[in-house]
Amino acid sequence: MAIYFNREVQAAASVAAGGLKYQLVQWHPVHEVLAVAAKNEATDSDGSVHCYTHEGQLLEGSSIQRTSVVECMAWEQRRKLLAVGWRSGEISVSSLEGTKDVFEQSSVHRDAILFLCWNGSGSRLVSGDQNGLLVIWRVDTKGSLYPLPVHKHQLVAPLNHCILKYSASLPYSWNQSESSEKAFSWKHASDQDSISCFVTSQKGNIYHISNMGSVSETFIVEGTIHSVLYSHARQSLVVITQMMQLYQYAVNANSNTITLSMNAKLSGNNKPINIIWAGPALLATCSYEDVVRLWDFDRDENYLLELANVDRVPETAHVTYIDYNKTKAILSVATSSGHIVMWQYSPFKSKGLGPRVEPSECWNLLSVTPPIIGLITQMRWGTAKGLLAVNSGQSVHIFSAQVMHSHFNDQVSAVQVSPKSVSVTYHSTNLVHSINVDFLIDGVCVTKEHTAVWGDKKVMLYSLSSDKPVARVAGSFTTTSTVILLYEYSVFVIENGQVEVRTLQGTTKQVLTCPEGAANLMSINGHYLVVTTDTAWVMVWDISRREPRQFSSPKNLREMTSDSIVSVKCNSVCSHLSVITTDRQDHVGSAINVVEMEGNHKFSYTLGTADFTGLQSNYVPRGDAVESRQAELAVKLAGRLLATSYWDNEEPKLLVCEAMLEHDQVSLARSRRRHFTTGLLGKQSTTSVADLTMASSVAVVMFITDDTELLLSEIIPVEEHCDGLIGVAAPVLYFSKLSIIGKGERTDSPCDTHIMRDFVGLDLRDKAVVKSMMKFTACCTEGNMDEAFKAIKQIKSKAVWENMAKMCVSSRRLDVAAVCLGNMGNARAAMALRKAREELPEVEAQLATLAVQLNMLDEAELLFKQCERYDLLNQFYQSMGQWSQAIELAETQDRMNLKTTYYNYGNHVESIGELTAAINCYEKSDTHYVEVPRMLLDDPDELQEYIMKSKDKTLYQWWAEYMESLGDLEAALQFYRDGGDHTSIVRIHCYMGNTDKAIDEVDRSGDRAAAFHLAQRLETDDPQKAIHYYTKAQSYSTALKLAKECDLQGELMSLALLCSEDDKLEAARIYESNPATIDKAIVLYQEVGVATHGLMDQALLLAGSYQLAITKVTAQKWF
Repeated sequence: MAIYFNREVQAAASVAAGGLKYQLVQWHPVHEVLAVAAKNEATDSDGSVHCYTHEGQLLEGSSIQRTSVVECMAWEQRRKLLAVGWRSGEISVSSLEGTKDVFEQSSVHRDAILFLCWNGSGSRLVSGDQNGLLVIWRVDTKGSLYPLPVHKHQLVAPLNHCILKYSASLPYSWNQSESSEKAFSWKHASDQDSISCFVTSQKGNIYHISNMGSVSETFIVEGTIHSVLYSHARQSLVVITQMMQLYQYAVNANSNTITLSMNAKLSGNNKPINIIWAGPALLATCSYEDVVRLWDFDRDENYLLELANVDRVPETAHVTYIDYNKTKAILSVATSSGHIVMWQYSPFKSKGLGPRVEPSECWNLLSVTPPIIGLITQMRWGTAKGLLAVNSGQSVHIFSAQVMHSHFNDQVSAVQVSPKSVSVTYHSTNLVHSINVDFLIDGVCVTKEHTAVWGDKKVMLYSLSSDKPVARVAGSFTTTSTVILLYEYSVFVIENGQVEVRTLQGTTKQVLTCPEGAANLMSINGHYLVVTTDTAWVMVWDISRREPRQFSSPKNLREMTSDSIVSVKCNSVCSHLSVITTDRQDHVGSAINVVEMEGNHKFSYTLGTADFTGLQSNYVPRGDAVESRQAELAVKLAGRLLATSYWDNEEPKLLVCEAMLEHDQVSLARSRRRHFTTGLLGKQSTTSVADLTMASSVAVVMFITDDTELLLSEIIPVEEHCDGLIGVAAPVLYFSKLSIIGKGERTDSPCDTHIMRDFVGLDLRDKAVVKSMMKFTACCTEGNMDEAFKAIKQIKSKAVWENMAKMCVSSRRLDVAAVCLGNMGNARAAMALRKAREELPEVEAQLATLAVQLNMLDEAELLFKQCERYDLLNQFYQSMGQWSQAIELAETQDRMNLKTTYYNYGNHVESIGELTAAINCYEKSDTHYVEVPRMLLDDPDELQEYIMKSKDKTLYQWWAEYMESLGDLEAALQFYRDGGDHTSIVRIHCYMGNTDKAIDEVDRSGDRAAAFHLAQRLETDDPQKAIHYYTKAQSYSTALKLAKECDLQGELMSLALLCSEDDKLEAARIYESNPATIDKAIVLYQEVGVATHGLMDQALLLAGSYQLAITKVTAQKWF
């Protein structure tokens, strides 16, 4: 983590004498040099300019003093040339290179110089004065102005702004690709001496200066011009007046013409302080308010950054100045209380890579500095290293972003907790020592017996104990080195390109020479000292003896990489080196390089890729399971950069690296983490993809194999309250705690720890068990499960067997997993695995079931997807409470279970009281007819309102039944009518004795069930009508039965013909018993098809005439 340290600049003799006030501050665009202008406040004269280093030290021979006052300053973009404009009209060009000459020019301007502007090549200088005189000067290679100007133009007075169309400030480019094209665009012009810029006057005139020096007036705006900005991304010129009126002009790069594209009034009062770009198209303004106003041109959005939301800033404070660091996307805001508030912008959010957020939420509060004395009137960001110059008139301060230092060695850690204090912890006894020094700390180093703290060219050594809370000074000495290491009672210091071995008191005992270059890097692991030179050669010494001896022949790393080397470390037996490099812009990459000491094999692994091949072609395939596992882990590292690497001091195969997101992604990651609790450090927990996405930093555990490969073993998210990885003592990883940094307070827990996954639950004091488990982990990473079993065969710990069972998921060894579950005594998991192997044909589904039982949820999800068992994946999401994923899956891949998914989700949201969401889910699952009334039964009014809004006939019928059960028959009738339940309407009318209304309802609706119910009620009072409605209900058998009971012979024949064969036979027997109706019996028998010969004879005898019977039968047959 970077903390902003405050250094006040060393006052020059003239300033220290008193009576002078600081006016202006200006950083060089490339070099860490700050120019400061001052004047005599009492007489408003006697100006001076002084240059300082980034540490606030005055540069010798850099001062310029005049009887006039400084009005403006401008640095040349690459060389250390400072142009100063004085009120007298004089121009001074000070060179800080070589002889440090000062060149003067006072023959042209007679009035105060209001602006100075260099062209991209530094061969031209533009000046403008109070009287409106614009001059273009030619500058030689030393910085001297030629006596005669190249061009002179008298414009409308006074001039106040000059801005280049192309910026030559490479470190401040918006992005690297753009900077390479535009940063030094003068090279593409016909002449490197050309200049193209815009000049404005206070009265509103806007002029364009062409490459050839000609001037053309382009526009005149109303009012006094306050600020002029040029947007390279939009090719537009922005002019803001004192009354906050904004004019935007589109610039045609080919014709050099501009056209007005927008005219708008900015919010805020009409007293602007300063207006700047806070992004490629983001305008920031401040005007004596407690807010910073921002306008996004691309999105046409306005929003505020409010001081009221910042702790430690008084409520009455207002903004006095703002400035923006384009490299780190930091907006610094000075307040009237002397505090400086820093917000960092996260374009990662605004690009839609995360959830939609408000524009102001893209700015994350980064830091609030302690207040300084005086009203801050100016701030300027320096180079890419995060230097901020602050001018309060009374003093000038340099705020620098410094990384808090830490070191870990042999169970002892040292963590810097403030600019001048260190906390040292002995983890074996949990004893904490606090060390305070009187200088700003530049580094720390610890051993079991001693701690070294250095800074400001001074080294302090302390003797500490693991059982006594007493820190004793063991020695001190001075050195210009910032690379210092300890080993037992020796101090290793890089001085003048050589490694000096000193005593604790600073006496040089021995000098280790580096014939292949000047030493610039050192590291120690065990008793091996690794030294790297500026020519990329590496030398190793064995320092276990009284005098160090060279361990191996020097190795040239330049054969492996052409980038700058920032870290070289060896493992515990010095068989391999890990190398981290940066590119020419000091950007750390995402590749970790490993070099074999004895052989010539070198290989590299890039985070986020599945390429594990070395730089030489001896790559050995590891099999599908291992390759799949490596690819799975590699995906989780995509988009990350290397920060540090650490070898374990005992296990030579173990390498742990820290990988972090780029700074524009950290804000999003941390904002996401606020809504989740990962709880990973100090206890066992699963490492989910969500955890890794939300973690701004992760620790990557890797193993070097016997075949000289680098394989991923585990990825551990670093908790939000931790700053980063500081060391490894396998199987424990140590992290510095962010919560204590910057507090300067003693704490009992300066570090946090995390135990590697396979070692959770083990007694770490048993070295034999730890060693066996380490071999097991390495073998599992390589995919050698047989050797892994042998390594832990004698271990009885359930935790070990559980870890092995987890390894079986990646190795696809279900037979081994069953044995592990048995040794764990996990009967439930064993039964689930056995059932899965019996019922599920897919091996991946069986493995996923095992993964679920072992709480390996990410792996289970991936396996379900691989075998395309979306039904099981749906159940998995539901059991995990991941309902959005479950519903999305059901809608796209598992349509068969879509309604079931919505029903289960409805039950879930109902259980947590979200009734509206539950109703929606029940409706989508088609179960709302039953579930919604059940759910809302205790609130009848809400239930009735829902039913009335739904206009669903089924629900109307349910509500009618409910009303009927309460005795409200009139309401029941109404809802039965709305629901179309005619039977219930008839039933209630009959119950109420309204037979006529029941008859009308049946006649109107024609409902058969209603007619049947009405007929039942009419059987006693009106059998004839009952038979009619039975017939209408098509219940002919019931009507026939009633006709027989009531002896309604007239109805019997017509009903019998409509009934079934059994009913027809029964009616025929009735007619047969009566001689007068024998003909009807014969007809019915014939209809049924049972007209036997005996019955026909009987019918003929009864009729008295055979012919008559035949005639009747024939007639009945035909008719």
